[in-house]
Amino acid sequence: LEVPRWALLIGFAVFAAIFAQVERLASAPVFDFSLLKNRTFAFSNLAGFLFFICLSPIQVLMPFYLESVLGLATSSVGILMASIPLTIFVVAPCAGRLSDVFGSRWLSLLGALLATATLAAMSGLFKNPAWLTGLAGNEHRDRVIGFLIAMGMSVGLFQSPNNSAIMNSVPSNKLGTASALLATVRNLGLVTGAGLSTSMVGWQMSEGASFLVAYRGTLVVGAAVALAAVLASFGKGRS
Repeated sequence: LEVPRWALLIGFAVFAAIFAQVERLASAPVFDFSLLKNRTFAFSNLAGFLFFICLSPIQVLMPFYLESVLGLATSSVGILMASIPLTIFVVAPCAGRLSDVFGSRWLSLLGALLATATLAAMSGLFKNPAWLTGLAGNEHRDRVIGFLIAMGMSVGLFQSPNNSAIMNSVPSNKLGTASALLATVRNLGLVTGAGLSTSMVGWQMSEGASFLVAYRGTLVVGAAVALAAVLASFGKGRS
């Protein structure tokens, strides 16, 4: 039995309203809505949600591009994709130290801005994306690795300072709730981004577009979402 999408949206809205009302009346709520009155907390979580959405065109779709379009072996794809976590491993501790000195606002903003520029460059907004259309051999691989390293740098610059801003913006008795919400927002952003990016590619390909054309469109949307994360990072104010 297929449930209409509009029915799912209505059901979600109803249950969300019930949940919000129950949480407001509870003496020990799972989600303390009063935390959203804190500007830094609210905008940092919003920025995190948007940022993790924009990662999906890379984390979800890039392996398909590397394997199906470039014809790389699965092991080679795994090695190339590992450049993202390896870069995060190096950059994130440094960003955390810097956020303790200079604050988190500008570092997280810089990370989101780097993600915006990287996704825009990959999509071809700045010039013809030759890396998507016909670079050969090592030159093609090197271009891909450069983009993946840039995305890893953006995550490292953004995540540690943004997490620090969230945890430092709440009183000590709310740290557990804040930590749980931080993890929830991160996972929700990843799931939302995965659904959005795969749906966009599937829809464009069903209309006759090639995978490369569909992928470019998804990268453009990812860049727009990353730009929204830049604005949210700026809106959280000093922290």
